[in-house]
Amino acid sequence: MVGSSGSTGITLSHTPATMSNSLLEHLSAINDLVEDVIRENVELKKKVDQMTGVFGQKMFGNTNRKKLTPRDVAGIRSLKRSQGLSNKELADIYDINPATVSRIVLGQYHK
Repeated sequence: MVGSSGSTGITLSHTPATMSNSLLEHLSAINDLVEDVIRENVELKKKVDQMTGVFGQKMFGNTNRKKLTPRDVAGIRSLKRSQGLSNKELADIYDINPATVSRIVLGQYHK
């Protein structure tokens, strides 16, 4: 019997109609959360795509960059000597890591 104690000692305070409304409210709340997660996922995917544009490569998958040509290496060394550009500036120009510029200038790479 609804609203009274049964043999288990549990008092039911919900009628079938209120239980149905409560269930619908919970399902609606869960649906809202799922929609929020989906929306956030779409936004994160857009950010990853934007990062791809910023760094010139995808964050995941094949991240190999093009190889520097001997002319590129000579240009890096020449610009470093003649213009005094920083490793960061040269790295931005050639789309490489500043540490790579340092190693090229020091002769550790491309001897």
